[in-house]
Amino acid sequence: MLGLQLAESEQRRLESEQRRLESTLRSVQVQRWDGPISSMAKLRTTFEHFFVEALAAVKVTGAARLYMIRGEEWAARQPLTSESYATLLEQSQNLGTTLPDIYVFEQMSGTQTSPLGPPAVHEQEVVVAEEQGEGEQGEVASHARSSAVQADFRCAVGLRDGARCVLCRAEPPLEAAHIIPRIAGEPELLAAGLLSANVPSNGIMLCIPCHRLHDAFMWCFDPSKGVLVADALSHDEELGLVWGKRAGAQLSQPDAAEAAKALGWPPASVWAAGVARFEAAREERHAEAHRSPFACAKCRKRYKSASGIAKHKCSQVRHQLFTPERSAGGGAR
Repeated sequence: MLGLQLAESEQRRLESEQRRLESTLRSVQVQRWDGPISSMAKLRTTFEHFFVEALAAVKVTGAARLYMIRGEEWAARQPLTSESYATLLEQSQNLGTTLPDIYVFEQMSGTQTSPLGPPAVHEQEVVVAEEQGEGEQGEVASHARSSAVQADFRCAVGLRDGARCVLCRAEPPLEAAHIIPRIAGEPELLAAGLLSANVPSNGIMLCIPCHRLHDAFMWCFDPSKGVLVADALSHDEELGLVWGKRAGAQLSQPDAAEAAKALGWPPASVWAAGVARFEAAREERHAEAHRSPFACAKCRKRYKSASGIAKHKCSQVRHQLFTPERSAGGGAR
């Protein structure tokens, strides 16, 4: 009986650890090589699991190959295999790293095993998708409309905020960040005074590093206090020096209150909702640090005991940004 209870307890522990690990994984853009479908798919702990997820995201059911492409460098594509996927997972743990797009090349009856030309142009695909009918084609049109909504959101926020990051004033490339995530439920949106997450008053223009750290709840903005920076970020050896100085800073916004309101600058209710999410994420990080107080000083991987970290083999690939309570040697940090 005791053995059965221990086995069940260990199973629950493993399931909890699996859920925690999966919650830290980021999402990547997945697109069919021949168009017209693209979608976001979350990275998974194994290549096999992600392979199935990627094909389902773009509705490919036959034999296929996956490729990683950065920007428009399709000729320098890299096949996504078990080995390269492991590297991709490691890169995803560094919040400042921009992940490549994943393209799915469907092998037509096995006659063409690899692409002979560049991927289809997404802007052209949207026009075709909007002309589709019901059923599966209607789903393509729905995705195109979603892409159009996101394009309108980015355009509106960009026209308001200009061609620089509103926090660090970096120049393009820039992205339109959602203060309240798109996955937020209707009650949260309504409480913040929003009918949709894709309105200019729920967005700000950020450079890619600032956007990634914002979405990871490493910083947020409170109009009365300025920029709030998480301890995990301000104490980081590489990023802390810069981000420590940004604490309390104000974002760049239209000078006049009337102009800000007319252009859709986020109101206090939206900022308050963002701060609430930031604080909830901070509490979860602190709880995780308490549960696993030992951390490698190089790669930041965490362990629950000194014996666990004693067996650690450092990959020197940075994991989630946490403020460790103890270093690999067990001393205070």
